[in-house]
Amino acid sequence: MSESALSSVISCTTSFEAWDALEKLFSSQSQARTLQLRMQLQTSKKNASSVSEYFVKMKCIADNLSATGNPITEEDLLLYLLAGIGSDYDPVVVNVTARTDNLTLHEVYALLLNHESRMEQLAATTNIDTQTGINVNYAQIGQNQKGPGGRGSGFGVNRGYHRGRGRWRSNTGRNNGKPTCQICNKYGHATSVCCYRFSQEISNKNTNNQT
Repeated sequence: MSESALSSVISCTTSFEAWDALEKLFSSQSQARTLQLRMQLQTSKKNASSVSEYFVKMKCIADNLSATGNPITEEDLLLYLLAGIGSDYDPVVVNVTARTDNLTLHEVYALLLNHESRMEQLAATTNIDTQTGINVNYAQIGQNQKGPGGRGSGFGVNRGYHRGRGRWRSNTGRNNGKPTCQICNKYGHATSVCCYRFSQEISNKNTNNQT
């Protein structure tokens, strides 16, 4: 005997009083359990669960109610099921509630499964279309960045860069602003520091070029 049952009969002086106390105890526990299960049926929602998971959950609660001696009708279970299925399944709910003939619980379950499968197919198709659109956009961007001859214009002549030996190199000019020597005609140093400034051969050559 449990502690709660023992505490209920410990003050009883006759067996009749003890049995009566136990009956009231278990009756109140059964009533509380029934109310708890009914509340679960009324407040249960499908949310992120699948249709099959939601259906099994609701059916299990209904079976537990039957075990307490307070079964609910299939029609009531169907109403609880549709009430918590969610707005995504409104087409099925409208279809079922608008019918003049009564559908069984398992017939409605089949309709919900079909609708779930249809939504999954549509979602998969939408994802494929979205990915295809992204790929097309990237392809168009790549084509727009190509100039004449198929060369990319993102870093082309207009920006002063070109490819050479696998690296980007600047073609803004070889001397990069350095002076060109008037004696030897080489860039990179001024005339005043040219090593040929006292060379007679270079001087004569420059004179001949000027004439």
